[in-house]
Amino acid sequence: DFASMGEYMQDNMKMLAVKDYIQDLDKQMKELREMKNLIRNSQMTGDQKRDAITDISKMENQLTSNIQELKKLVGG
Repeated sequence: DFASMGEYMQDNMKMLAVKDYIQDLDKQMKELREMKNLIRNSQMTGDQKRDAITDISKMENQLTSNIQELKKLVGG
């Protein structure tokens, strides 16, 4: 029926609207993981590695938080 079709379209429009943003978040998460690996294999001291990886983990947590907020917005 028409009402169901309208609801379906509205739900899909929400998902399409955030698709690019989600893909960008995924790309950023991959880049942060790569940065962690580079740091682990670097010549930095243990303390420097720990501090850098802690900072990256904080960024990852923020991105994850953004993803959770997006899910709430689109009703996921």
